[in-house]
Amino acid sequence: MTKRNAKRSEKEKLVLLEQFKEAFSGNPTMWEYFLKKELGLDWKKANGYAVYPGLLAENESWDSVDAYMRNFCALARRDIPDMAGKLSYEVKTKRIFFKNWLKFYQQNKVDRKVRVQTCAVLEKALPPLLTHEKTALQFLGFYGQILDLWKDKQLSARADACLTTWLKEADKAPVRKKVAEIGLKVATHLEDKRALVRYAEALGRTLNRVV
Repeated sequence: MTKRNAKRSEKEKLVLLEQFKEAFSGNPTMWEYFLKKELGLDWKKANGYAVYPGLLAENESWDSVDAYMRNFCALARRDIPDMAGKLSYEVKTKRIFFKNWLKFYQQNKVDRKVRVQTCAVLEKALPPLLTHEKTALQFLGFYGQILDLWKDKQLSARADACLTTWLKEADKAPVRKKVAEIGLKVATHLEDKRALVRYAEALGRTLNRVV
């Protein structure tokens, strides 16, 4: 099966993954095995940040989130080398993974290189997560917290570009609301009045829809 699938395009392979998930619903362990061993992805070229969200169930079941997070953490350890020994995703601490990650940054002096790499990892992870409300909100919450902690003009400017795009792409009201809230803080830090208006209007529209 692996050789046969290897000839397909990556898009076709991800469609196959969704079909496999339907056939083995509620079994993320099987999904992960199929994704890694049978789908025939070229992992030297594949974008794990875009591929691994395929492990999330529509209802974001705990098992599927666990499968996704383990693989996300492996990517994060690779892409933030100085944090490799500190980003452990363990049974005892997985519920407070982001809380512990933030706590480390709050209590330790962090090189700017690590700050840039951390933001880059989150900015790569978030776009395909926007349709997964619970997981997206966790990631956005942490992203907003580190931007607020570091108050780095360049990182805030980059975040503004990402958040503007995500506002257009997010179709779930709680996610749009969170993006707009982070955007307001970023725009305030950048002293960008036009961005402030943009995020305030987006937040207002989102709240009106909810009401």
